[in-house]
Amino acid sequence: MNMNKKEFIETLKENTSYTERECSLINEIIERHFFPTKKDEVMKEWMKELNIEKGEAEKLWQIVSSILKNEIKNKLKHPFGS
Repeated sequence: MNMNKKEFIETLKENTSYTERECSLINEIIERHFFPTKKDEVMKEWMKELNIEKGEAEKLWQIVSSILKNEIKNKLKHPFGS
């Protein structure tokens, strides 16, 4: 499986209570940062843009990390696609 931006946003929407627009914004913020090393910056921006508390940003970080981790695992298992 090779997840594109639209699929990521849809997966995020299915795993959270956020709208498609909010999930798109979450994705844009991730893309502006080098994701794995910028947790604090990403979370601060989510908190500001989505008007959420730190605890909610932490939950969102875990969900996003899980989605991306699963995608990386899939790419390692199937490097040439499915």
